[in-house]
Amino acid sequence: MIRISEKQLRIQIDYLNKITNNKNEAYTRTSKGLTGNIGHYRLDIAYGGYALVQIVNEGGAITTICERGTKRELFYLVRAFIDGYQACQRAIELRLLDKRA
Repeated sequence: MIRISEKQLRIQIDYLNKITNNKNEAYTRTSKGLTGNIGHYRLDIAYGGYALVQIVNEGGAITTICERGTKRELFYLVRAFIDGYQACQRAIELRLLDKRA
């Protein structure tokens, strides 16, 4: 089995942000200070575990998308999340094409 690194997790999460049209950075510096980029997915590391979280407001509050686990567990969960998102996007595109015909 190939070892899953933190870098590999970050690459997958960066890709998730790209396909969902979210900013690549969790926060934006403004004249008022840092502002959370709503919708941004990021890696949360705590207590020896890894989780996928999403920023839900400008204050930087987060919601957990994939619960804390090992790097390998989270890697496969993020991949499944990406695959599911892309499958939904394809289904939407097909429905739009069917309505045009």
